[in-house]
Amino acid sequence: MHTTQQWWDKVSSSETEMIKWLKDQYHGEVTAENRIRESIQKYYISDLEVKLINSIADDEAKHALWIKKLLTDRGVVAEILTKEERYWDATLPNALEKNTFSYFCAVAAHAETMRLERINLLRQDSRFVDIAEVFEKIYPDELFHARMFTEMTDKESLKEALVYHDIGRNAIGLVA
Repeated sequence: MHTTQQWWDKVSSSETEMIKWLKDQYHGEVTAENRIRESIQKYYISDLEVKLINSIADDEAKHALWIKKLLTDRGVVAEILTKEERYWDATLPNALEKNTFSYFCAVAAHAETMRLERINLLRQDSRFVDIAEVFEKIYPDELFHARMFTEMTDKESLKEALVYHDIGRNAIGLVA
């Protein structure tokens, strides 16, 4: 278990760890786009919510392209990985009785807020200019995503999802 700063200290001091992390980022952006778009089919949502969800998913696709370029510039192929989805398996379990759009948005709000911690750190690290520039561009989108997901949920769902968010956060080895 480590803090976001401890995690970044480890990743940023090893080229192998950096490449692994960038590959995970690409995978995460692509799968996030898919997961978010699937919510349109999975839940009954308003036309406005469909527009917001599509806008957020479009941003995730854009982020994937930017991260793909970071990988390509390093001579690495960007691809979807075959891997355990530790955070999502903990926060969006199939057996969860409360399977609503509000709960989905609550999980997404917590995930985007957690991601902002890392993005804020990355965009300020002058050792990796290209990475900092990409995450500087990603930051306002993620702020918007966190706000919109929070607006599309309710307090009860946020509270319930926080329990699973903490489990998911632990599953990926992070502490507050």
